[in-house]
Amino acid sequence: MPDDTVAAVWGSIQAKVLIVPSEKDEHVPEHINVTGLMQKWASACRPGVVSKLSGLIPSANHRVEQTEGQEWLAERVVMFLKEVMEQDSRDKLA
Repeated sequence: MPDDTVAAVWGSIQAKVLIVPSEKDEHVPEHINVTGLMQKWASACRPGVVSKLSGLIPSANHRVEQTEGQEWLAERVVMFLKEVMEQDSRDKLA
C-alpha cells in the first residue's frame, strides 16, 4: 500500500485502536515484516491513538487457534477495553 494511502487510512482514525496481527499468519507471505508494518501504521496515526497494548499475537495463526495466542489476545482485549473505558471516564470529567 502506498505511503499516502497508509497516511490517509490510518491518519483518519480518531478513536483508540488496538493493532493485534497474528505472529504466524499463514496468509501473510514470509517476506512481509509485520512488526515493521505495525510501526508504519502506528506512525501514521495521530499521537495516542494506537494502544501501547498492540502487538503480535504470539504463536498465532490467522484464526488464532493456539491456546497461547487465544489467552494472550483475550487478556489484551480486556486490558484494552479497560483502557478505553478509563479514558472515556477521564474525558467526561474534563
